Amino acid sequence: MSSRAWDLRVQDIITAIDTIRHHTTDLTFEEFQNNQIVLQAVLYNFIIMGEAIRNIPEEIQSRY
Repeated sequence: MSSRAWDLRVQDIITAIDTIRHHTTDLTFEEFQNNQIVLQAVLYNFIIMGEAIRNIPEEIQSRY
């Protein structure tokens, strides 16, 4: 378990979601799938979310 506070991990998730929204809001699905830079940025942010979620204690995950 990381020593970083769980609430900072939640903020990482929120920031990653906001970043994905920022880069994809005005794109059609076709534009998204054909834009490798945006596609890779979105995948990277999913990795950030996965790592953050993995480091949030189970007690907190269950509570919320």
